[in-house]
Amino acid sequence: MKIKEYINQFKNAIMLPYGIDEEFDKESNEALFRFLDRIYYFLLFFMIFFACGSIYFFTRCEILDVCKT
Repeated sequence: MKIKEYINQFKNAIMLPYGIDEEFDKESNEALFRFLDRIYYFLLFFMIFFACGSIYFFTRCEILDVCKT
């Protein structure tokens, strides 16, 4: 039964014009903003993690000469 409700909600999200049901529009906008927030924070975490890793390997291999054999 949940699958049928999910498919119905998906169909309504695609076919229902904006401005007809204000409550549905508000819920859709909030869901979209939550999704975009999650993408933003994931990319921000990845960028910080990558920067920290780059700084670590740069200082270890280039400045301290630990990686050279």
